[in-house]
Amino acid sequence: MNINTNQYNGRLLDIEKASEYLGLKPHTLRRIFYTSGNQKEPVPTRIGHRVFFTPESLDRFVEKHTESQDVEK
Repeated sequence: MNINTNQYNGRLLDIEKASEYLGLKPHTLRRIFYTSGNQKEPVPTRIGHRVFFTPESLDRFVEKHTESQDVEK
């Protein structure tokens, strides 16, 4: 799947679009978000009872959970 991430800039993404952005299935993103205990990651934008995500919050979430490899030379 080839996704143009520029189409998401400055937009609020619902669970389906956010999961597409991350390359996950919607149920996987729901599980990550709703079972994290405090529902703070990825950082949501709430409008009424609806939950949205910005591309920037999704990018921060990925960066935070990306393991760094320390390469010894």
